[in-house]
Amino acid sequence: MSLLFLRRAKPLFTSPSQASVASPRLTNLLRRSFHGSRIMSEAEKKIVTEEELERKKKKDEKAREKELKKQKAAEKAKLAELKAKQAKDGTTAPKKSTKKSSKRDAIEENPADFVDPETPLGERKRLSSQMAKQYSPAAVEKSWYAWWESSDFFKADAKSSKPPFVIVLPPPNVTGALHIGHALTSAIEDTIIRWKRMSGYNALWVPGMDHAGIATQVVVEKKLMRERGLTRHDVGREEFINEVWKWKNQHGSTILTQLRRLGASLDWSRECFTMDEQRSKAVTEGFVRLYKEGLIYRDVRLVNWDCVLKTAVSDVEVEHIDIKEKTLLKVPGYEKPVEFGLLTSFAYPLEGGLGEVVVATTRVETMLGDTAIAIHPDDVRYTHLHGKFAVHPLNGRKLPIICDGILVDPNFGTGCVKITPAHDPNDCEVGKRHNLEFINILTDDGMINTNGGSDFTGMPRFAAREAVVEALKNKGLYRGAQNNEMRLGLCQRTGDVIEPMIKPQWYVNCSTIAKEALDVAITDENKKLEFIPKQYTAEWRRWLENIRDWCISRQLWWGHRIPAWYATLEEDERKEVGAYSDHWVVARTEEEARKEAAEKFSGKKFELTQDFDVLDTWFSSGLFPLSVLGWPDETDDFKAFYPTSVLETGHDILFFWVARMVMMGMKLGGDVPFSKVYLHPMIRDAHGRKMSKSLGNVIDPLEVINGVTLDGLHKKLEEGNLDPKELVVAKEGQVKDFPNGISECGADALRFALVSYTAQSDKINLDILRVVGYRQWCNKLWNAVRFAMMRLGDAYSPPLTLIPETMPFSCQWILSVLNKAISKTVDSLNAFEFSDAANTVYAWWQYQFCDVYIEAIKPYFAGDNPAFASERAHAQHALWVSLETGLRLLHPLMPFVTEELWQRLPSPKNSERKASIMICDYPSAIENWTNEKVETEMETVLASVKCLRALRAELLEKQKNERLPAFALCENNVTSEIVKSHELDIRTLANLSSLEVLLKGEHAAPSGSAVETVNENLKVYLKVDRAINTEAEQEKIRNKIDELQKQKEKLQKMMSVSGYEEKVPANIKEDNATKLAKILQEFDFFENESARLVAETETSGNQQTEQKKMGSVEEEQLLIEQGLIQEELKLYAEDGSVDINGNPPLKHRTGNWKACPFILGNECCERLAYYGIAINLITYLTAELHQGNVSAARNVTTWQGTCYITSLIGAVLADAYWGRYWTIASLSSIYFIGMSALTLSATVPYLKPSDCIGDFCPSPTTPQYLTFFLGLYLIALGTGGIKPCVSSFGADQFDEKDPSERVRKSSFFNWFYFCINTGAFGSFLLVLVQENIGWGLGFGIPTVFMGLAIISFFFGTPLYRFQKPKGSPITRICQVLVASFRKTNLKVPEDTTLLYETETQELIVASRKLEHTDDYKYLDKAAVLSLEEANSLEFFNPWSLCTVTHVEEVKILIRMLPIWASGIIFSSLYAQATTMFVQQGRAMNCNIGSFKIPPATLGVFDCITVLIWVPLYDRFNVPVAKLLTSSDNGFTVLQRMGIGLFISIFGIATAAVVEMVRLGMAETGTDVSLTVFWQVPQIFIFGAAEVFYFVGQLEFFYGQSPDSMRSVCSALGLLANALGSYLSSLILTVVTYFTTKDGGDGWITDDLNEGHLDYFFWLLAGLSTLNALVYVFSAVNYKQKITS
Repeated sequence: MSLLFLRRAKPLFTSPSQASVASPRLTNLLRRSFHGSRIMSEAEKKIVTEEELERKKKKDEKAREKELKKQKAAEKAKLAELKAKQAKDGTTAPKKSTKKSSKRDAIEENPADFVDPETPLGERKRLSSQMAKQYSPAAVEKSWYAWWESSDFFKADAKSSKPPFVIVLPPPNVTGALHIGHALTSAIEDTIIRWKRMSGYNALWVPGMDHAGIATQVVVEKKLMRERGLTRHDVGREEFINEVWKWKNQHGSTILTQLRRLGASLDWSRECFTMDEQRSKAVTEGFVRLYKEGLIYRDVRLVNWDCVLKTAVSDVEVEHIDIKEKTLLKVPGYEKPVEFGLLTSFAYPLEGGLGEVVVATTRVETMLGDTAIAIHPDDVRYTHLHGKFAVHPLNGRKLPIICDGILVDPNFGTGCVKITPAHDPNDCEVGKRHNLEFINILTDDGMINTNGGSDFTGMPRFAAREAVVEALKNKGLYRGAQNNEMRLGLCQRTGDVIEPMIKPQWYVNCSTIAKEALDVAITDENKKLEFIPKQYTAEWRRWLENIRDWCISRQLWWGHRIPAWYATLEEDERKEVGAYSDHWVVARTEEEARKEAAEKFSGKKFELTQDFDVLDTWFSSGLFPLSVLGWPDETDDFKAFYPTSVLETGHDILFFWVARMVMMGMKLGGDVPFSKVYLHPMIRDAHGRKMSKSLGNVIDPLEVINGVTLDGLHKKLEEGNLDPKELVVAKEGQVKDFPNGISECGADALRFALVSYTAQSDKINLDILRVVGYRQWCNKLWNAVRFAMMRLGDAYSPPLTLIPETMPFSCQWILSVLNKAISKTVDSLNAFEFSDAANTVYAWWQYQFCDVYIEAIKPYFAGDNPAFASERAHAQHALWVSLETGLRLLHPLMPFVTEELWQRLPSPKNSERKASIMICDYPSAIENWTNEKVETEMETVLASVKCLRALRAELLEKQKNERLPAFALCENNVTSEIVKSHELDIRTLANLSSLEVLLKGEHAAPSGSAVETVNENLKVYLKVDRAINTEAEQEKIRNKIDELQKQKEKLQKMMSVSGYEEKVPANIKEDNATKLAKILQEFDFFENESARLVAETETSGNQQTEQKKMGSVEEEQLLIEQGLIQEELKLYAEDGSVDINGNPPLKHRTGNWKACPFILGNECCERLAYYGIAINLITYLTAELHQGNVSAARNVTTWQGTCYITSLIGAVLADAYWGRYWTIASLSSIYFIGMSALTLSATVPYLKPSDCIGDFCPSPTTPQYLTFFLGLYLIALGTGGIKPCVSSFGADQFDEKDPSERVRKSSFFNWFYFCINTGAFGSFLLVLVQENIGWGLGFGIPTVFMGLAIISFFFGTPLYRFQKPKGSPITRICQVLVASFRKTNLKVPEDTTLLYETETQELIVASRKLEHTDDYKYLDKAAVLSLEEANSLEFFNPWSLCTVTHVEEVKILIRMLPIWASGIIFSSLYAQATTMFVQQGRAMNCNIGSFKIPPATLGVFDCITVLIWVPLYDRFNVPVAKLLTSSDNGFTVLQRMGIGLFISIFGIATAAVVEMVRLGMAETGTDVSLTVFWQVPQIFIFGAAEVFYFVGQLEFFYGQSPDSMRSVCSALGLLANALGSYLSSLILTVVTYFTTKDGGDGWITDDLNEGHLDYFFWLLAGLSTLNALVYVFSAVNYKQKITS
């Protein structure tokens, strides 16, 4: 009974602090109940924290070293004793002196024994006689690489019979230094190549270097200027090329040397350079062959020209940015930023005095090269200009007026387009169609040339832009400029603005070769190319299906000079190179070119000149898989190794490099150059940012390998070229990310970390701390081998074979799991899942070998116990095999440390040992090592150890290394035998003093012990000398019982499914019955355990003390029986709410009307702030922002709709995540920021719109628009977000389970609406301020009130009741819909009690269950248990099976929809009160004497109506209606809303009648003197409708909503208001369209006397009547929700 009470008490009170107001007995009981829970959670956290693991690791290492020292001392002592016995005198040394001698010998170590001797370069590393006590990356990684390289271990043999495996290293730039991307490439490729080499392949990894045309030329040009003050043109082409070669020979191999430091096992004998003789030969051959096949051609086209580099760049090397408006950008070579995003208009005078035509352009400087003006042939405005000419105003050139229906859109701009064929792609096509002159006005460096006119010659292009505008202004032809959206192309390398320029260039026709490259990747019957990850296949398709011809010529000096010669004939009139397109010959050499030219121009004299341009760097790179193997020659390498096996590179150069290699490889090599493409992610910093010097987050791999201080990082930044501001930011970034610099990690740790990161999609967020972690793991490997070497001894000789079945249990296990690790690693490598491979190897070494096996075998080596002689020998063999195999398994990932450790291992006698681990065989699974039985038993052992360690952590706070006795209680003999047979392993791993095995039924549970469940057949107990914490144990037991209860419910529900007995197979029914029996057995066990603990507590004498502090268990039971506790509980709210401390709230201290004044005060001030903006917003838009009536009305209604629609955001946040309190607090702050921005927009001169000058009203500037609308929509987010929360939060202050509070809640909604209108009433005074004093003050006062609203809300915090967030309602709705869809074919059982529902409590926190209803039965399928779920026990997946409550939640929402929809029409009418009613009032007489009433203030009568009606309704109408309806609240909510709908019809009809009268007076021509007070009746009627409808709507959505969706449902009501506003906008738009489409003025005009606003009002009245009738039908058929 006591246990039952504790379980029931738990949901009521959640912490001991809240119980202080209850009786002492109840308080103490609750403290006892929850104290245990707190201890459990803390203990569990301690077990799993990294700090604890780190401390444990250090302690283990210290203990291990201490034990080794003891053992060594003991061995020396025994040796001394043996020698003494053999001495002639027969005397023995005293034990004391022996120990002292041993200790002294152990301490007297020679430090030199632990230091590696110096190794001559290229020789095998000389190792120290003793392993160093700590791993040092610098010491371990020294000397090995030079020996590997000199031993030719990396070299592949073209004549080998082994199957080939080839990777080509993506050639790094000759200018580059090793960066982290290179390190990733190297780590992955070296892992692959080492694995394949060890797996029996003839593995070749070819290194190469790219000449990097542009980058290298720029570097050497800067060097020339810096050292000699010369340009390349000063020294000439030949000398400049020599300078580049000198630089390359001095600095070009830096990165390849750095790759050696990473351990990259490249075949350096095949190292190549894209500009060396063989590669140059291949480039020439490739160009010639492609030219001969017609795939390379020369053409004059517009190219992307970089004025900084003075060369063409390809489309894929151009990045585009979107510019929305006038924008200033920095352009290389210009001191001042340059303007972009402006469309400049100017006029061209027409020849013969015919007038002018106006054109517009974003690049006005190009008008210097205009050669025509285009118009549309069908444009009647310009028919008279056909065949005429315009005159260029700056150079007098005649420009023909041409007709072009393709380019010109007559509806855009003026319908006239300037044509600059030489500087615009579209104009270029027009020029070709109309045979226009192409005039290039720019030099290669972006200056205006002589074609631009003498006034502009020599000007930089963007300086000329300003000069041209000024010249146009001087001639009176400038017509202004305006903002214009545009896309601007920038060079990826220089950031220069790309200039379209007409240039002759060489191109590769890509259409056919691209299709071939695409087919081999996507066509099943011809598939030869696979992308990993597969997602890049789609990217491949996108690139190649939209490919353009490739411009391959570059106007550089460094690179492969194009093998094309121009023949200048003696008879040619124009002698410049390239003047005639048919004078080119392509050949391999000049001699061959001369022969071809002689044949082509037979009998003519000519001179040959080689093309000055060079080939695009990617052309030579595209040939790399061919050229590195000797192509075009038929070399042995090419025959043996082409095509290669895998290409590994970054996904960013999929098109730049990969596509071009495939296209050229297939065309020139006859096959795809590789069959697989692995694209690795891009590396970012730990925060996901792109690495940048200016951020200080660039990671140099060598700094990670060698380590660097923070000062060292700073110094490297200072040596760069950052400006002072960037330098400060970069240093701050380094201080933040690397406060202590970067620790020395070594190449192995860096490689392993990078490979383990490769699972991260397309980006790697590299955290250096992870690399540091792997460096520490290397230390663990080091110590593991060091431990093993001590256990093996100097004389140990490994066996040639193993017989696992004869070995001890732990040895069989380590071999079995090693076998699995081998298989999984190989499978992962084959699948290119390198991260999985790394994690598998890591997990075996860390968690199985080090954490378990090494610890488990320690007893075998503790002394020379003869009983363990056999086990010790077997353990040595298994230890050696595990180490040797594990090191080979790890080697491709960590080559250095594995080589060093492997070299230290002893080798079997009489067998040849390989020279290096890297040429050993890679491990493969050995069939007889796998032992599933042993692994299963070890799982039981390790689970037992884990439970015992958890108990130790829980029971022992400080002396955690204290050995304790333990007990294992087994359910059956099988389990008992398993535990007994592995008692030593459990005792060793769990650090126990003893382990006693008990059999259930024969032995009782040990007293004074804490229990933990291992599995259904095994429980373990740990005994401590002092008393255990029974409270904590009881809490554990309660949690277990709760868990078992859920499992029991699952099974019982499943076994009660309709058709279960008939359809479920007998074996499954039998299994389920067995499972249920086990659950009941477990249930019984824990009930007994609980009773045992209670009995022990009583007999230990603690009972009396506990009675004084808490009251006895018997008293507690008696209290329940007498109902005293229930009386105490009535003092608390029972609706699941909590107070500020998280405890059940006392009714007399919290909530109710005590808390409501603060909430109502908040609402009143917030509404004043909102309406202070909203009510006169249309006036501000028309008077200050100069918008038209329709545009302003549309903006207002759209904004108002947004204010409502954002309520969904606040509602979801409140119900699902933050709770209503924090949602209101957060979004109110955003609200205040928006109000402040709005005030600034009306106050600060720069942000305030300009006043009208006469009839001219200037449009607001972009900053003015931006500030105003930013503030406006921040207000929308804030007000919308808190709207559904404030009313619901206020209603939360009343306990629904208390009848008196339930009645007060209904009254609360009335007064809540009263406060809304009180605030609105105050806002009308603000209208007077806004229109008579100023908008700055008019917006500032609402801002102050918003601040007061926030203050009022926070003041009430101690008095509030809080409902906890209950999880996402959207998720639950989706789950029901998905689950019902998935079970479409299932039948809903007739007995609805079989539908799934929890039997204890609803799954949603503090929510009531909902009773099943019969409508929408399709949704009930979501709660039907299917047989598949029954068989698999998978019936707690909410996407497959939902509770009845969850289903009913969705049904409630569906039932609400018709009621909800009725509010849309009503709200559209209400929206007119703030738009069309105001405009109607402005057309009436607003004067009272000399005072003019702002029409917007007439809404005050609406507020007055509400302020009158609410008290009348609450105090008079409700009592009277009670007598008529027998309802506690008078009218039902639905009746109240219906009355409001019918009243609204009369309101809008009244407005229509008033407008008819006003229009009648206007049409008669009389002075319109109809006073604005004629609007009062319509406004008054609308106020009455509000009180009925809107207050009823608030109460309806709160009361009828599921407990977990109250904010969301309140938001639905507000969403109806939003849609009403949008509907109002739509109606306005539709009405305006249909009433003006025939040229009429329409119903709604700027001058209402010219329109028919009355028709518009009658239209709305008709819609409202239809809406009211539909509502009545829906309300009559509405089903109320039923809770249980």
